[in-house]
Amino acid sequence: MSWIGRAGHQIRRGENLDAYLTITVSVVLAVLNLAGIVSTDKVLGALLAVLALLATETLITRAKLDMMATARQSTPSPALMTTFPPSHEEDLQGDGDLYLAGVSLTNAVPSILHALESRLRSGSLVRILVIQPASPAEQLAENRLGIQADHARRTGQTRGTLTHLERLHTAVGGRLEVRVTAEELSFGWTHIAPGTSRATLYLQYYAYKIQRLENMKMVLRPADGQWYDFHLDQLEALWANATPWDTAS
Repeated sequence: MSWIGRAGHQIRRGENLDAYLTITVSVVLAVLNLAGIVSTDKVLGALLAVLALLATETLITRAKLDMMATARQSTPSPALMTTFPPSHEEDLQGDGDLYLAGVSLTNAVPSILHALESRLRSGSLVRILVIQPASPAEQLAENRLGIQADHARRTGQTRGTLTHLERLHTAVGGRLEVRVTAEELSFGWTHIAPGTSRATLYLQYYAYKIQRLENMKMVLRPADGQWYDFHLDQLEALWANATPWDTAS
């Protein structure tokens, strides 16, 4: 496309109108001056006005670019870490709604039973998601972690967690929801006070066949924007497709 065609296309779309108007005025004034219709003094005055307009547009454009750069710099990005900050344990032992998920939560659930009881007695919602016992996802989880165990041990770990939760429900009742999933989990999470101003999402990604404690972890909050929203959608999708576990059994 020629520059004339490109200019016509931009004018029809309302783009760069100030620049094309400036060029047109400058050309017209130059022609009129050469023809002796407009005096040199008037041409110089008009050109100074045009230069002032261009300077103003330049300042406006620069201000917009500075605002965009500032916005990009101020947009929070999730920090990667190998261990959770102390707030993770504090939040687990705290109050408010709690969504918790992991392969078996063998270590997590027994360590916070008293905190779970306190949450349930205060009316908070507690949602817990684990891998369905004796499902293919259970074997896949072991393959990912690179730790082999016999069927009895593998299934017993998750069933032990579910037994703790069944006893908790029997003793306390409350808003306890437990589900099991046949999908392989690539990460576990602790979601504190979702839907509130202090909502915090702790994520722990499971490495593939790397036996180390320092897995990749993230802490996300609603202010993190798309990253928080993306993981929240993942959490909700996994929960929606999981099977409710009868805690009263």
